[in-house]
Amino acid sequence: MAKITLDLVGPVTVRGPDGADLTPGSMKARGLLASLGTSRHMRMNRSKLQDRLWSASPPEQGGNSLRQCLTEIRRSFGIHRDALQSSGGLAWLDPDLIDVVLRPVEADQIGASEFAEDLDIRDPEFEDWLRQARLQFTSQQTTAPPNLGSEIVLDDVPVPVFIIAPTATGRPELDAMSDMVVRDGAQQAAEFLSALIYDEAQYTGTTQQALRLSCKAIGFGDVLSMQVDVSHLATGRQIWGRSINIDASDAVDQRQKLSAELTLALLNYEFGAGGAHEDRASLRDIFSFEPDRLFRAERALRIDEGDPRSRATRLALRAFVHNTIYFERLTDDGQSLLDEATAFCREAYDLEPQNSVVLAVSSLLAFRTKQLELAFDLATQAVRANPANPLSRYSMASAYTGNGEHETAFQEAKLALSSPLTALNPAIWLMGCSVSAVRADRLEEALRYATTAHGYAPEFRPALRAMAALHFRNGDEEATVRALTRLQQLEPDFSLKLMATDSYPVPSLRAAGLLQVTTSGLI
Repeated sequence: MAKITLDLVGPVTVRGPDGADLTPGSMKARGLLASLGTSRHMRMNRSKLQDRLWSASPPEQGGNSLRQCLTEIRRSFGIHRDALQSSGGLAWLDPDLIDVVLRPVEADQIGASEFAEDLDIRDPEFEDWLRQARLQFTSQQTTAPPNLGSEIVLDDVPVPVFIIAPTATGRPELDAMSDMVVRDGAQQAAEFLSALIYDEAQYTGTTQQALRLSCKAIGFGDVLSMQVDVSHLATGRQIWGRSINIDASDAVDQRQKLSAELTLALLNYEFGAGGAHEDRASLRDIFSFEPDRLFRAERALRIDEGDPRSRATRLALRAFVHNTIYFERLTDDGQSLLDEATAFCREAYDLEPQNSVVLAVSSLLAFRTKQLELAFDLATQAVRANPANPLSRYSMASAYTGNGEHETAFQEAKLALSSPLTALNPAIWLMGCSVSAVRADRLEEALRYATTAHGYAPEFRPALRAMAALHFRNGDEEATVRALTRLQQLEPDFSLKLMATDSYPVPSLRAAGLLQVTTSGLI
């Protein structure tokens, strides 16, 4: 697509490739474009933009005004709306889609034109910035193009940066496969991190946090040998590496698995190791079910929410943790927890409405709170945004269940389970299959999935609940008692009477009429 042009010499104007006027109507929208267009890398923190244009407004009101302003600009850009991007606490102009004019293009304009001369925004922070920008513009009109504003330097923004190294084997098919391994792995990780991805030849930054991703491939007949490495760009220190031999007959599947391993390595590195560190949480903590790990994840995500690089996804993951805490009955006030999780999802969606993690978790919360049409719409968007994200498929399975399409829900749950990323905690995804199988009247399969989930996680309560109900249906009282006894140990207030109440979290078993165990008197 041809580029649009943002002209900051004289009045702020935006023109399409055909000369059409795409300039937004409001003064503050044009002021926002002037700010972005003169920042290094055309990128700014949203908080900085908010402070500059709405310094006198309360934070919540200023944030709402900024969101409305960004929406106005995108609407004015029409089919070129992607020239303005916003993600992870940042806003930027895409240099591949928009050019910025900062020098007079006609000789008679030199000395006669003022920078952004139509702007008159009554905000003291903006007025101070505009005064300095105009002085700098005037002093540089007859020399090199001005580098107005230095408030954003990419290297100072705490954004995960992935640099994709080139491949040059001399064999185009090997280069293409190597590039797909690295690029797919980086893009999947970026969904959780709001990371930036650059080709090495295009990257000019020097951030110490940038990671260099490389893949080398050598072919020997029908066998392909691949080596993937992750290292610090600045120091060359290796962070992670993986070597694999791929048979040509299974190349696509093995390539996808290698990409998934790279994704997991990047996620684990960026989220921290968890484990012994009280103030850090790994993704395995976030996708856990154990009380200590869940509450550690909650604390760590709460602390890290201020990090603009991934606020949206961290809010969404915190909502996911809240949902698990609710379903595991680890709180005395489940409704307040769900209300808070829903609020997290709303804010996350405002920040990154196209992020599949945000969309999927928002769908799961909408399903949990019985907003079934919203859940289906959000899940559909999540799958469209990233069909390879197991959370997208997991939310789609729940949404189909809410629509009564139980067989389709079961197939979606199996697609989620098939993702290599489910290694984060197989029990969760196995139980997704079990729940969907119950509603699809595939009860033997439901029991197998629940039993397998229990094997991975002996303290996973949803698996024990399903096992108790399904074993009782099959007449296996011994296995039923084992599951119920373990639930008593994990839930001090557990009883068959409690299990029969509407508030106990077994909605699929209840809907399928499988709670006869609650009248068994076995415990």
